Amino acid sequence: MNPLISNDYETLPNIEIKYKKEFGLFHFELLSDFSKFTFDSISNPLNREQEIKRSFVEPSIGMMINNPFSSTIFKVGSRSVEHDNKKNKLENKYNWVELSYKIFLEKLEKNRFSALNPIIKLIWVDSEKDFETSIDSKLLNLNFDTLFNKNWYSGRDLFFDRNRIVIGAEHSVYDYDTGYDIYFSFGKAFFENNEDIAQTFSTDKAPFISELRANLGKNIKLETSFEMHLI
Repeated sequence: MNPLISNDYETLPNIEIKYKKEFGLFHFELLSDFSKFTFDSISNPLNREQEIKRSFVEPSIGMMINNPFSSTIFKVGSRSVEHDNKKNKLENKYNWVELSYKIFLEKLEKNRFSALNPIIKLIWVDSEKDFETSIDSKLLNLNFDTLFNKNWYSGRDLFFDRNRIVIGAEHSVYDYDTGYDIYFSFGKAFFENNEDIAQTFSTDKAPFISELRANLGKNIKLETSFEMHLI
């Protein structure tokens, strides 16, 4: 339930269904959301629709292969979002594929454990869109985790439909004697340039993301992150 969302729309009712079934290495997942949005404000200078019904359906199938040295995840799915405002029906459709590969480089000494985990992810999206407006979707604040999401928007309305490669790494160190715990990560997305005949990947509006978290003992903790756009 989300009784109050952005743009002063009220949600009632909201029905969300999640289903997941595993078949060995494979798994099937179904996400669906059916919502009715109403806008009853007397003042309506933006001429918003008084009522919108939205249906969201996203089935997907995936495969995960794990071993002590690496993890490979492949997923393919289809996403459909329909807005019905009594006057007409608008629908956005997305077919997507994502493939990620993560390497585990770990070292255990007498009193210290360290790990370096490089990761690469490919995201491909094919979209057919009737609308760009949003009721509850906003761009996420990028961090290392959200950088690897296939969708950089919250909510159900909008989907980030740029083909891209995301590359990054995580490094962590833990000292058993002192309790020191340090985590550092960095990553960057490279977008496909659709105007290029060769369809090469570029740094077009792709930020460099980095995070640092450290527990230095005696109640001393450090957390910092930054986002930088490289030319």
